[in-house]
Amino acid sequence: MPLSDETESECTACRWRGAVLRFRPIVAEIDHVVEALPEDAQCVHHEGNTATAICEGTGDYICALCSIDVGGRTYSAQFLENAGSDFAKQSFDRFLPRPDTTVLIFILLYFVPYVNSCWVFGTVVWLPLGYMKLVQANRLRYRNPIYHRVVGPTRIVLLAVFLTLIPGMILATWFVIAWLMLNTFNDF
Repeated sequence: MPLSDETESECTACRWRGAVLRFRPIVAEIDHVVEALPEDAQCVHHEGNTATAICEGTGDYICALCSIDVGGRTYSAQFLENAGSDFAKQSFDRFLPRPDTTVLIFILLYFVPYVNSCWVFGTVVWLPLGYMKLVQANRLRYRNPIYHRVVGPTRIVLLAVFLTLIPGMILATWFVIAWLMLNTFNDF
């Protein structure tokens, strides 16, 4: 009759009693997958050294002298010295073209003193250019997933509405002022 795991136990056949140590293997925890290397693989950069890892950037066999762990991935020192083409491209992805901010600047320029007095120039130049930028922003929303997350459809619709209404209101105001001035001077 077995007792606990590491204490005495009794054999049912011969009635022998003694200490028994049960086999419990330790389960190794694997935190990342290690690719198998050929036994005779040599480092690309040091020909005398055997390869111990594979560079994630280039896929070359590298030795312990070349391997550098960055964020749980192994890269060669030569790959990191060249800044890695993938890393260099990803670092410039944070600069997005923002045609919607150009349209917002066009709208805000109508409220800047001395600039809003040139509303004819703004209406002739800013409106067509603003609508072209809105079309670019709408196309960019479908082509670039990062821009799609940054700029929602509501922003584009509101910019189109304000780009249309503000010059229209300014134009209507000038027509009303001109009409009132003409009717006022006709009474005298």
